[in-house]
Amino acid sequence: MIDDILDWREALARFESRGAYERRLRELLPVANDSVTTLFALIGRGQALPEEAREKAVQVVHEVREHAAEVGARRLAARAMELELAIRGGADLAQPYGLFSSAVPDTLCTISGFLG
Repeated sequence: MIDDILDWREALARFESRGAYERRLRELLPVANDSVTTLFALIGRGQALPEEAREKAVQVVHEVREHAAEVGARRLAARAMELELAIRGGADLAQPYGLFSSAVPDTLCTISGFLG
């Protein structure tokens, strides 16, 4: 189950040391956590977003996606990708946002457990 949420073995190979990997994991914690609130404020009830809100939402979710992918947080990276594509495409955002926002606490708990 942990590899589905955090594939640390695969991700660790991309870092110079375990310490560098753990630092990057710690950097993801506030970024991912804050993204849920920021995106909720921007997305609201999931309707189409004005251009400025859409750009900000894409920026926030893209940052989470890249960071999550880098550290091997597969599920979060996948949910962020789905949400980013929905935002860019002007789709209804209720379901992709719900999936993203539920992946965040699972990922943060798994990272916290990994870090000890």
